[in-house]
Amino acid sequence: MKRLNRSHFDGQLPSWPERIVQFGEGNFLRAFADWMVDILNERGLFGGRIAIVQPLPCGQVPALNQQDGLYTVLLRGLENGRPVESRRLISAVSRGLNPYEQWEETVACFCQPTIRFVISNTTEAGIVPCDEPLRPCPQSFPAKVAALLYERFRRGLPGLVFLPCELIDRNGDNLQRIVLQHAVAWNLGDQFLAWLREKNHFLNTLVDRIVPGHPATEMARLRDELGYDDPLLVAGESFHLWVIEGPPSLAEEIPFHRAGLNVVWTDNLEPYRTRKVRILNGTHTATVLAAHLAGLKTVGEMMSDPNFSRLIRELVFDEIVPTVPLPADEKRAYAESVLERFQNPFIHHELLTIALNSVSKWKTRCLPTLLDFHRATGRFPKHLTYSLAALIEFYRQGKHARDEAHVLQFFREHRDSPTLVADTLANTSFWGCDLTKISGLLQAVQIPVLLRLNHRDNVAVITCTGHKVATTDISSGRDIIKYGQPIGVATADIAAGQAVHTHNLRTKLAGIETYSYTPIPAEWTPVTDPRTFDGYRRDNGEVGIRNELWIIPTVGCVNETAEAMARAFGGEVFVWKHPYGCSQLGDDLAMTHRLLVSLARHPNAGGVLLLGLGCENNTLDSFRAELQGARYQFLSAQQTGDEIAEGVRALRALAEVAATARREPVPLSELRVGLKCGGSDAFSGITANPLVGAFSDRLVARGGTTVLTEVPEMFGAETCFLNRCVNRDVFDRAVAMLNGFKKYYLDHGQPVYENPSPGNKEGGITTLEEKSLGCIQKGGTAPIVDVLDHGDRLRSRGLNLLSGPGNDIVACTALAAAGVHLILFTTGRGTPLGGPVPTLKISTRSALAERKPHWIDFDAGRLLGGATMDALADELLAQVIEIASGRRKTRAEENGFREIALFKNGVTL
Repeated sequence: MKRLNRSHFDGQLPSWPERIVQFGEGNFLRAFADWMVDILNERGLFGGRIAIVQPLPCGQVPALNQQDGLYTVLLRGLENGRPVESRRLISAVSRGLNPYEQWEETVACFCQPTIRFVISNTTEAGIVPCDEPLRPCPQSFPAKVAALLYERFRRGLPGLVFLPCELIDRNGDNLQRIVLQHAVAWNLGDQFLAWLREKNHFLNTLVDRIVPGHPATEMARLRDELGYDDPLLVAGESFHLWVIEGPPSLAEEIPFHRAGLNVVWTDNLEPYRTRKVRILNGTHTATVLAAHLAGLKTVGEMMSDPNFSRLIRELVFDEIVPTVPLPADEKRAYAESVLERFQNPFIHHELLTIALNSVSKWKTRCLPTLLDFHRATGRFPKHLTYSLAALIEFYRQGKHARDEAHVLQFFREHRDSPTLVADTLANTSFWGCDLTKISGLLQAVQIPVLLRLNHRDNVAVITCTGHKVATTDISSGRDIIKYGQPIGVATADIAAGQAVHTHNLRTKLAGIETYSYTPIPAEWTPVTDPRTFDGYRRDNGEVGIRNELWIIPTVGCVNETAEAMARAFGGEVFVWKHPYGCSQLGDDLAMTHRLLVSLARHPNAGGVLLLGLGCENNTLDSFRAELQGARYQFLSAQQTGDEIAEGVRALRALAEVAATARREPVPLSELRVGLKCGGSDAFSGITANPLVGAFSDRLVARGGTTVLTEVPEMFGAETCFLNRCVNRDVFDRAVAMLNGFKKYYLDHGQPVYENPSPGNKEGGITTLEEKSLGCIQKGGTAPIVDVLDHGDRLRSRGLNLLSGPGNDIVACTALAAAGVHLILFTTGRGTPLGGPVPTLKISTRSALAERKPHWIDFDAGRLLGGATMDALADELLAQVIEIASGRRKTRAEENGFREIALFKNGVTL
C-alpha cells in the first residue's frame, strides 16, 4: 500500500506560510498543538504552517519529510459513557529540520519574517542550564533558542511568542531565564538582552492530553480503512486542555478559543498547573514503574488490576488531592475525570512510554506532593514513598530505564551497593536537595524496599540488592536475627539503617552439638487430587517419567569407551561418566558401588548397560548379583573382542525392551521430587526456596514424596526442622546425619562454617546459618518421615532427608540415585547444570529469568512483584506434572546438559 504524502491529494491541500517553529516531533505535540493549529487553519482563523525542528540528533524528521509533513491523528474516548472516535489528516506541518545536519537551513527558517510563534516539548529534561559555547547548533534546547534569537535580532526582526509545553513549573519563565544566561555567557551585548526581555514573550503554559502514540497492533486494520500507509499515525484521547498564562491580545493572534478548542488564557496558571501536574501526571509517574515491575504493560491493565486500581484511588484521594490548593468539590471532580480517562478502553498507553526520564518527572510531579503531605500531617504518604522505592528498583534493574546519561551511569555504578537507597536520596543532581536530610524519609522509603521476614528479626533485606540492613541499633556481641533465628553475632556496634554483612557479622557455629527431641504435633491434612501424570510402569511396579537408555561405567577407565558405544549406536544414549570404581577401599568403594546400583535401578531408564573394564575393584559380577531383569545388559571390555560392536548390540537389545513401554496415567502420590539449591543469593530464602517448600507441602499432602539434601547447608538451622521428625528413631538418625557431616569436616581439619561461596556473599548471604535458614525453606512444613544414607533408595512416602554434600552435581546425583523422578533446583546467581534426571531451574528474581531464559524454567521472583505464593505453587505443580508427563522438557534437557558426580570419602590407591 502506498505511503501517505501530498501526491495523494493533487494540490488540494493549502500551502500556508510558515508561522510557527516547533521544537519536538514527538507524538504528543503532533496530536496536541499541531492538531489544534490544523483545526484553526481549516476554519480560516490562522493561515499558517509549522516547521518542526528535531531537538536531538536522531528522531522522526526523515520520516516526517518522507510524508511531506502529513500524518493522521486518531482520537478516541468516552463521552457520557459512550465511545467516540475521530480521525484527522494533519496538513499543518510544512517540513522537518535536523539542526545537527541543517543548521543554516534552521537559521533561515527561524529568521523568516512570517514566524511569530515557537512551540516546544523537549520533556522535563529539555529546559535545563547547560554550560556550552556559542557555536553552530548548540547542544541544549535553550542554547539553540538563544543562538537563533540572536540571528533574528541581528537581522532586525521582531521578537517571538514562546509556548513551551514541557511539564515543569513556570516553563516559560525558566526557558527565558536560561536563554538570558546563555546570552550573558556569550557576551551578546546589552541591546540583545534588552530585546530578549522586551520584545519576546515567554509564556507559561500547561498541557493536558493523554497520547499513547502509534497504535502498532491496529495498523493493519487502519491501513485498510484509511487507504494509505501512515507510520506516523498517532492515537490519543479525545480530552484536551491547554492553559496559557498571557495577555488577551496574544490570544487573538492564535485564536484557539474561537475554534471551540479547550484553550484557556489566564493571568494565573498555578492552580491549573498544580491540579494537573499532581493529579494526572503525578499519578502516572507514581504508579507506572511499580506496575511495570509487577509485570503489567499498559495503563489499562494497571486500572483493571484490582490491587493497583485500589492503590491508585488511595494515592489520588488520600495523598495527592489533599495537597492541591483548590476547592474540594472542584479537585475531586477533576480527580474522578482523570481516573475515568485512565480507563479509556481505546488507549493502550504503554507503561514504558510514560517511564521515560522518570527521575526528573518524579522530582517535578511527585516530590512536591510528598513534601506538602509531610508538612501538613507529619507523616510520609505510604503510596508515594512506595513509588519512590519502585523507581529505585526499576533503575537498579536498568533493562528498560531510559533517561539522561548521568542518571543511568549513577545506577550502573551503585546497582549492587547496600546503601543504594540512601545514595539515591542523597543525590542532589536528581532532586535539587539531599533528601536524606529530611528526618525519617530514608526509613520511610526503605520500608517498601525492605523485607522483614519475621517479627523477631533485627535486620531486613533490601529488595533491590538482597543485602541486609539493621532495623534497630545492635550492639557488638548481640545476635543478628533473620527468619526469626540467629544467623550470627555482631562484631561491632551497628546503627539502625546500616549495612550488615561480613564486615560486622560472624557465624556462631563451632562443632558437634547435642539436640533434644521435642516433637511438634503434626497439623497435616491429606488432600485428594484427581490429577495424574503420565508415566512408565516398570515390571517391579515403580514408575518412571522418562524412557531413556543409559550406560553406567562401573569404573572410570571405560568412560570414553562408553561414549564411543553411544556414538556408534546412533540413538539417544546417556553416559554417566565418573572417575571412580577402582583404587578405592572399604566404605569408600562400597559407597560408590551402592550409589551406582541405586542409579541403575532408576525407573527413568528404559534400559541400562553396565559397562566394566574387567580388573576393577567395583566388579561387574557385584552388579549382576543385584540387578536382574530385561532392562539390564552387562559388558566387560577386557573379555570381549570388539567391545564397541558388542556394546551397540547390547544397546539395541535394550532399545527393543524400552520400546515396549507405554505411558499410562499415574496418581500424584507416586511422584518423587528432589529439592536442591545452588548459586544461592539472599532472595533464595525469600522467594524460590519458600515456593519449593509450598510445592513440597502440596505434593506430600497428595501422598507424594520429596527429598531434601545438602546436609552442610542445614547447619545452624537444625532446630527448625528436627522436631518435625515423626518419631524418635527418625530424629536420632537425622542428628547422626548432621553430626556425622560435622565430624567429616573436623576430621579433615576444616571448620564446619566455611560454606557461603564468594557468589553467595556477593548476593547478600553472610554466614552459613543465614544460608541454611534459607536453604531449609525448600522442605516446607511437612513431617520428616525418613533419613537416607548416601546412595540409599527411597523407602517412605512423604518428606525425606538424604545425607549428601552441598556440591550441586554430587547432590543431584545422590537425589537421582535415591529415586526422585526430577529435581527442583532453585538459583539466585544462575547455573546451566543438569543432573541425570530432569532438573527444573527456579530463579529467585525475575531479572535472572529474563537474562537467562535458556537456563531458567520458572520465575519465583514474581513473588516480589505481587504474585501470591498459593498461585505460583499451584502453577509450579502444574508445570511439574507437564514435565513428568513428557509433554514438556526442562531447559537443561533441551540444552543437553546431563551429568553425574560421585561423593568420595577415602584414600586413592
